[in-house]
Amino acid sequence: MTSSTIDHLDLTKLPVTEKTKLCAILDQNESWMQLAKLMMFPEFEIFDMKTEADRKRKSTSEVLLAKWSRHGHNVTELFKLLALMQDYQAMETIKKCVDVRYHVWIKPVPPHLTRLINKEASIKINNANENAQQSQIFATQKNNEQNNNNNNQVPKADFRDNLKDLLNIPEIPIEELAQATDNWSEKNVLGKGGFGTVYKGEWLSTKVAVKKLEYRESRSGTSRDYLMQSLNELRHLNHCRHDNILPIYGYAIKDETCLVVYQYLAGGSLEERLSRKNYRESLTWLQRWNISKGTARGLQYLHRFSVKPLIHGDIKPANLLLDTCCEVKIGDFGLTREGHKQDDYQELSRVFGTRPYLPHEFLNSHLFSTKIDVFSFGVVLFELATGLKAHDKTRKSLFLYDHMSKIDESSIDNIKRIIDMSTPNDDACLNLCQLMVYLGKKCCDFNPNFRPDMFSVLKALEAFNPVIKVHEREA
Repeated sequence: MTSSTIDHLDLTKLPVTEKTKLCAILDQNESWMQLAKLMMFPEFEIFDMKTEADRKRKSTSEVLLAKWSRHGHNVTELFKLLALMQDYQAMETIKKCVDVRYHVWIKPVPPHLTRLINKEASIKINNANENAQQSQIFATQKNNEQNNNNNNQVPKADFRDNLKDLLNIPEIPIEELAQATDNWSEKNVLGKGGFGTVYKGEWLSTKVAVKKLEYRESRSGTSRDYLMQSLNELRHLNHCRHDNILPIYGYAIKDETCLVVYQYLAGGSLEERLSRKNYRESLTWLQRWNISKGTARGLQYLHRFSVKPLIHGDIKPANLLLDTCCEVKIGDFGLTREGHKQDDYQELSRVFGTRPYLPHEFLNSHLFSTKIDVFSFGVVLFELATGLKAHDKTRKSLFLYDHMSKIDESSIDNIKRIIDMSTPNDDACLNLCQLMVYLGKKCCDFNPNFRPDMFSVLKALEAFNPVIKVHEREA
């Protein structure tokens, strides 16, 4: 092929081998949906593509490319969109069909958070103009070159503007956070995980918790996922202001490092309190009741405050944080997603979250809805009532929801056998434990359609008559 021929290769003439490899890559993690939005397809048509692909048992990406090719687009234009997505693996599969002068768009570099956020901003803009004509994507060759230059090198000022548009959260100088944590001293470490490290610090005479996420080389791509999760968390926490949702103070970004600054909660996590880590006293039953209500109140807010529900996706004791009065705040919104308007199920390409807290329809069929949070909350209720772990290899039923499904909570004798004995209890405590087990089983129903919504669960918890001994010692 001549240079001119390659430059204008019609999309319908893309060789079968290259197309097959490309579609396999785009089908992974539903990246074809991002491509469809960049192609200016409206949401209803994107949904129809998925339905058509399922009906014909074809690759959804193949259906997408076929529809886009009908508008006269060529392989070079597709190459450009993949560059905007920074999907360099996909670009490699078709670069032989694109003129060599466009190969400079392939930049296999570590996922700098600056570029990820800029990409999010451009996707947001494309979504807002999804009804525009496809011909507007590549108006002129001059615009192409200008967009390419912007994509390869994001000016710092433009990045900050994009970040402010997306987040509207204060940016904190990273030097101030280093000073606040005594230069990231080990003595200030609150916890470590795959995402990075959380430090305790004091910033502007205020105690804070600083989550430090750093890019690490990884074949699995999980490092990039963590960076995207931090952006996701910033966006959702900024929009969700509620007494039972962890407040966010600001962020800092430098190179491949993202810092998120939260309110520091001295009570630790519910996981720490239930497991008695750091020699903490056991939770009283009054505290357990208040924690269950606070968590339910925060979740029903997430599910109801907007037209589309926000689904947390990782409710568990480790993500439920307590202040000195044991008031609970929901944290870690890295896996949060927006649901459909009528809370219809959406099918995701992969499972995320923590296995012992996830329902069967998500684990097996990838069906995602608010009923996932309801199920997870049910497991938390079981833990509050019994003190048992959500997953225990020494137990006949490994998962707590399976174990509790065999318990007849209508019998007080059964409640006496399973109630957490680490805290003194009386008849009122037995009644509260009975209610928690009853609601937990409702929330963990195998059929998601039979699970209650969080508003109903909250009302049931609030209706309980807390005739609990007033001399209970508060932790």
